[in-house]
Amino acid sequence: GRINSFASGLVNSELTLYQSHLNIKHARFGGQYAFHRDALYFHHRDKMVDVNSAVGVAITMGPVEPLMGPLLTVLSSQKSFDVQTSPTGSLNDLRHDNNNDVGVVSPNEINDPIGVDHVFTADRGGATSFFDTRCIHGSAGNMSRHCRSVLLLFFARQDAFPSQLTLDNPYLHEVRS
Repeated sequence: GRINSFASGLVNSELTLYQSHLNIKHARFGGQYAFHRDALYFHHRDKMVDVNSAVGVAITMGPVEPLMGPLLTVLSSQKSFDVQTSPTGSLNDLRHDNNNDVGVVSPNEINDPIGVDHVFTADRGGATSFFDTRCIHGSAGNMSRHCRSVLLLFFARQDAFPSQLTLDNPYLHEVRS
């Protein structure tokens, strides 16, 4: 559809829907998401070989106000990403000493002097934000009286994965030969 076409145009490559989920933050207690890079999860957990062409899409299902824990992005952070210098190993090994996931980024690692330079808010449902999955992003908790829902879609090239995948990865649903 139109979203896939636009995402494909951003990386000048044909993409396919790789993953989707509905991110819901309940009123007054919807938790925060620590700053992280989705590309690290895709590479280590899902064995994605080429994370450079992965595109994330956030679509609001209703209004998203500043107190609702909107998506916060450090837009220039994908430039400092190198998957080769990130941790390797099995999913159980992808924990730091403080038991954070491999994708989680310490605030000290956000070297951009501007800091968070994009806050994705919307006055209605259907607002859309496209982002590079190598970008550092996260969100605060929902402190408002209203539930916040955002549909997240992730697109990648079909050849971004090894040609032979195994069924022992619960996050992958297809084995290609």
